[in-house]
Amino acid sequence: LRHSTSTRLSVNPPSPALRQVFYVSRVRPGLRDADIADILSESRRRNRTRDITGALTVTDRHFGQFIEGHAVDLESLLVSLVRDPRHLELKVLVDRPSGKRFFSRWSMGFTYRLELGEHLERLFRSDTPADPADLAMIFRLGPDSLMGALT
Repeated sequence: LRHSTSTRLSVNPPSPALRQVFYVSRVRPGLRDADIADILSESRRRNRTRDITGALTVTDRHFGQFIEGHAVDLESLLVSLVRDPRHLELKVLVDRPSGKRFFSRWSMGFTYRLELGEHLERLFRSDTPADPADLAMIFRLGPDSLMGALT
């Protein structure tokens, strides 16, 4: 799955195999904690029904989200995210098959990390696919380091 700044998606053929996707998007100016809490509540409920797991990282300017599930479910989720007015732009940096889940215990883990802002901005601005080394910080945000809720 790829997303350009013109919000057009090109879709890899659906597969029942497990996939992992990481994207970065810009946060709509004026987004409040209550808006983020709504996103988490909606995501956790919907992800459980779709068997999607993952983690959301929020900075003052970006969302960075790692999601995993079946290709058709991730495609549907990404289409809805592109249409969500809380995201100004969305750029998929990783879309790959996977043999297992990294966030298997999280319908949607969450962390608010201002210190990741510059890193996510560099990833967002890059015109080349994300290098695995560049994404290492996401994997350091494993399930043990994530907060479970924003309240």
